[in-house]
Amino acid sequence: MPDGVPIQSDKSGYRLWVPWGLVCWRGIVAPPALVLSLMYGLPTVASVIVLVTFFSDWMDGVLARRWSTATEKLRRADSRADVAFYFVVAVSLLIWRAELLQPYHILIAGLIACEVLCQVLNYSRFGCGTATHAWLCKAWAVMLCPTTILVLSADNFPELASTALCLSLLWGFLAYLDVLLIIALLPYPAVDVPTAWHAWKQRQLLLVATNTITPEVKGLS
Repeated sequence: MPDGVPIQSDKSGYRLWVPWGLVCWRGIVAPPALVLSLMYGLPTVASVIVLVTFFSDWMDGVLARRWSTATEKLRRADSRADVAFYFVVAVSLLIWRAELLQPYHILIAGLIACEVLCQVLNYSRFGCGTATHAWLCKAWAVMLCPTTILVLSADNFPELASTALCLSLLWGFLAYLDVLLIIALLPYPAVDVPTAWHAWKQRQLLLVATNTITPEVKGLS
């Protein structure tokens, strides 16, 4: 696979399991912890959980790449953990901050539909879930963390929370459009492809390598 993730495995223990532990925190531990904190009326605790989860998302990739344990399996698990956590975040906010999210129900439903479409398209083409880790998606994750905390603290900053939420939801559609283009352009499962432009360049290189591109197009590449 061109430009694939280094499939290297460190057998020394913690270098392998620390990134996996961070992924498991985000996908398995953090979602119920978030729900419980909101059930017991502890929005500050919920905000801390969101912040810690955001940093776990950043650290697992940093550590895995530094320790050469960033396998494709880990990157796909990382994406699934992201989806699981933010799905629980969305449902929790719809329940406990319903008044703030009410004007955005259509946008939220649209984003859920985009996620389903991306997964269905990727599974239908390649038999696996998405793991693009595109730059627009990473930027969206950076936006979602403070936005979620603001929404959890909406009693203090209602207008700021509403504005941040609207901007984050709109950015999400740009991120999903980029992912859909990446999936459509590449003939193999995309792992760590920064943008649709990078996917197009990888596609052109693959066409040249397999001699399926026309001489005219080859001269323009």
